[in-house]
Amino acid sequence: MDIISGSDVSVHTRKWAAISLLENVTNHRKRHEKPIDDEHIPKRQKTEFFPNRHKGRRRYKERGYFLISPESLLKVYWNTLKILLLMIESILIPYVLSFNPINILFYQHVIEFIELLFIFDIIMSFNTEIYYNGILFSNRLFIAKQYIKSWFLIDFIASIPFQYIFVDANLTEPVLYISSTNTGALKFLWLLKLFRILEAKNLVYKLEDYLVSSVLLIPLRAFKFLFGAFIWTHWLSCIIYAYYARGLEIEPKLWSRFYEITLDMYLRNVYLVLQTMTSVGYGDILPITNAQHIIAIVSMCFACVLFGNIIGNIQGFIENYNADGRYYEDTARRLKKYLKINKLPSALRLRVIQYIFYLKRISKKNDQKEMGILDNLSFPLREEIFTQTRGYLLAKSAIFMSYSGSFLKYLSYQMKIEAFAPGDLIFKEGEMSSVIYYLCGGVVQIYHEATKTVFKDIKKTKYFGEIAFFLNRPRTASAMCLKFSEFLTLDRSVLFNVLYARPKEMEITNVIIHNTEKYKNLSLLGIRCYLCRKLGHVAKNCSEFIYLPNKSEAIKKAEARKYCNQKVINLNLTSANNFPRQDTESKPFVRYDAYNTFGQSFTPGTKFQNYKQIIARAWSLEGKRATALLNKRLVSIQEQSNESDSSSSSNASNTLVGLHHRSLSLESSFSASYKLTLGK
Repeated sequence: MDIISGSDVSVHTRKWAAISLLENVTNHRKRHEKPIDDEHIPKRQKTEFFPNRHKGRRRYKERGYFLISPESLLKVYWNTLKILLLMIESILIPYVLSFNPINILFYQHVIEFIELLFIFDIIMSFNTEIYYNGILFSNRLFIAKQYIKSWFLIDFIASIPFQYIFVDANLTEPVLYISSTNTGALKFLWLLKLFRILEAKNLVYKLEDYLVSSVLLIPLRAFKFLFGAFIWTHWLSCIIYAYYARGLEIEPKLWSRFYEITLDMYLRNVYLVLQTMTSVGYGDILPITNAQHIIAIVSMCFACVLFGNIIGNIQGFIENYNADGRYYEDTARRLKKYLKINKLPSALRLRVIQYIFYLKRISKKNDQKEMGILDNLSFPLREEIFTQTRGYLLAKSAIFMSYSGSFLKYLSYQMKIEAFAPGDLIFKEGEMSSVIYYLCGGVVQIYHEATKTVFKDIKKTKYFGEIAFFLNRPRTASAMCLKFSEFLTLDRSVLFNVLYARPKEMEITNVIIHNTEKYKNLSLLGIRCYLCRKLGHVAKNCSEFIYLPNKSEAIKKAEARKYCNQKVINLNLTSANNFPRQDTESKPFVRYDAYNTFGQSFTPGTKFQNYKQIIARAWSLEGKRATALLNKRLVSIQEQSNESDSSSSSNASNTLVGLHHRSLSLESSFSASYKLTLGK
């Protein structure tokens, strides 16, 4: 089951500050920085990280000229062609000798052409390197001795052109059957060429060793099984027909089942063999002669064994096919039940199930249980395997450049495989963890925890976490997976457990840690800033892209700001009066505020003489203002009177009456003044 692509953390979900910062970094590099490739750092292959060791297995003596490697692509293609030629020859020779088709001469020419190719194969075998006891030999004399002891005799006999040595061995004319007389028996020398089919099993195994992908390996194994069943069926059909053709001279009843077309006779015999092999019975095809009864008995016994073998192979193939897939499907089913019982959120359920199916997918590519598979190998072989699969990651790391190759080989054996799902937090900024991560697949985002600003997206074959791994410091940034990711991890405790047994590497490690702590420079660890790509500092302390305030300087500026408007004067210094002024009397200080300012009283009629509308509006506002003030005063006095005792109530009423009369007089005076103004 494929993983849902929507589970990956989208770039669009990041904050704008992160995206803008990454764009600024890219533009800055294009304008000011040279690419890292210009630093002339050589890129090495996996096999070049440990040059003191031979590539592959050990070699005996010097490599000869014009020798073919047994693992070369040419040899693989030739072995594939050789398998096809063996299949064609194993089908044609029994068919031609039993059924004697009309175009028998054409089949003979095809077989002769195949024999020419096998003669060329003998020459190639003398010029191909061989493995003996795990050692690759390139000495021609040794190669020739080993080939003569193994397959040379069979290949030589099968390649003899009997038709040119014995005239009676030629397949020139089609006959009813080949007689067993002295002259006819020479034609059966063609059957000696079938002994070469014994080499087909070894060739198929070599081809399976070359193929790694299960997409090609499973069809190859299925084809091998089906062809094995077919070739036995084909040979039994040819044998049964050969005895049937001889019985035509003895029993006339057999002519009723005779067909002139060779293909019809062949298909009828194949039908008979399949009935026998599947234990169905003969039905309409019955043995008549004694020879046919004997062949029927032998074929049924042989077919019983062959049929049982076929059923057993089919059952084993079905059981082993996709066994890991069924394991993960069963695990997913049980997890679904567990999550449902505990009523966990649906989003968490989806992440868990997707992670299980991701493990199923990567199990098809590389088996997670590699330690169980490699336990059967010796420790040097396991170390050599891990050197090729993991050691190159350590050897090309800047932090491990100072260590020897043998130490890195042993350290690579201690690495572990881990997998993370999208959105999983690998570590958080500030936490104390000491694991270094080598990314084998996926994408990891390194970002600032407080602002969520993305520093870099780590991709395949890169590593991170080396500062905490060597210096045992808190994490300087946070790391989160954007996709399903695989890692090779190494813990600090594992490193020092290995270093205790290797004093030289322990001294190198202590020197690196001491100098890094002393000089406060991370360049000894090969640390490059994710933003400016310079050595010696991390991204969150980068001065080119991140503003880092200096607290001490800010404090000094704040203290100095108190005295920025003051000037120090030396009182002992006097200046000469070159231009003296006359003495003048100082005026007394007068405060021109509202309290000390006296104006001239006026009325609206005298102020706005030419604007009658304004005069009318002014007098009305003035009258309303006076009335409002008096009403407010009356309300306050009335409230006070309610709270006073009965003895003072008469005085308050008298006061109210006086104020009322006063307000009336004011209104009358305002109206009189207004009329006077209008009259003027």
